[in-house]
Amino acid sequence: MTGESNATVLVVIGHPLKDRFSHAIAQAYAQPLTEFGLSVELIDLALHSPPLHPEAAHLRAKTGTEHLPQQTQQWVAQLGSAHHIVWVHPQWWGTYPAVLKAFIDSTVLSGNAFEWTGKLPSGLWRGKTSRVLATMDSPTWWNALWYRNAMSSALNRATMRYTGVKPLSSLVFTPVRTSTPHTREKFLERVRQTARKDAQRLVKAGLAESERAMSEIGAV
Repeated sequence: MTGESNATVLVVIGHPLKDRFSHAIAQAYAQPLTEFGLSVELIDLALHSPPLHPEAAHLRAKTGTEHLPQQTQQWVAQLGSAHHIVWVHPQWWGTYPAVLKAFIDSTVLSGNAFEWTGKLPSGLWRGKTSRVLATMDSPTWWNALWYRNAMSSALNRATMRYTGVKPLSSLVFTPVRTSTPHTREKFLERVRQTARKDAQRLVKAGLAESERAMSEIGAV
């Protein structure tokens, strides 16, 4: 066990239904983090209904977020303050469920997550990391060959890198529908192991940041 850290981890469960295997994955990931003194926040989209079609005025945050619905304001704040963002979702039709897409459309905003500098976008979430934990039933080779790993690429390349976030390697568990309890427990243990590695990295990064701040104070 490690001492307290200021790092915050945000886990977003992108499943529209309650009590699915995605929820078990999220809990398995979150538990080891608390043992390292990390702050963990959870957004379960099965308990919420993000607007499928945000208003045009809600896609900009250049003058703050007060114009957004209250729930969206909270989500935007959580994403902005998180040091590490974890996306947990199933693969549906080659990508992630509509509820997660709606969440991204409503919260990853121009002026908040990125801004335009001339003709090119500039990510405003630099310094953050992210990880995808996904489930599916397709063989991994089929998902890579036929779907081009669309679900991970969409989050990692088209969203996270666009906003300056550094994506870590994705974990994809398959097949889930026909898996046995023993296999699912093996999946969850791999999630826990990954969470411990992420926690160690975050704690180390936090300590390094603290030492750098103290050295700057000492140099004044």
